[in-house]
Amino acid sequence: RIFQSKGCAGCHVVAGKGAGYGPELTDIGTRRNGAHLRQAILKPATLLPEGFLYVAAVTQAGATVRGIRVNEDSFNIQIKDSSGQFHSFAKSELKEVRRLRGETPMPSYDGSLSAAELDDLVAYLASLKGKL
Repeated sequence: RIFQSKGCAGCHVVAGKGAGYGPELTDIGTRRNGAHLRQAILKPATLLPEGFLYVAAVTQAGATVRGIRVNEDSFNIQIKDSSGQFHSFAKSELKEVRRLRGETPMPSYDGSLSAAELDDLVAYLASLKGKL
């Protein structure tokens, strides 16, 4: 109930339902313990996985595309935005690429969940073991 009411499915997939902007959570309970899950909910920027990078690409026209870096080389960058759309840019055609180190599109739920809601959400996530 908390997962749905707080909009978590707007970014995360569980058992094929939800959006795929954030990490897929179908088996998160096999990969993370309760303490890690609690930290990820309350202070998500403190647990960014290696290789994760939130970026903002600014076009020559001044439009900004923010999202998760999917791929990058010396000449190009691909970004997935919060609507799930992929954007591919030649870096030479951009005004700027800002690497938003230490930032994440996941909001902190510190202060927006009661203690019981937080416990229930952590318990739900910890119970997600995928298909056995």
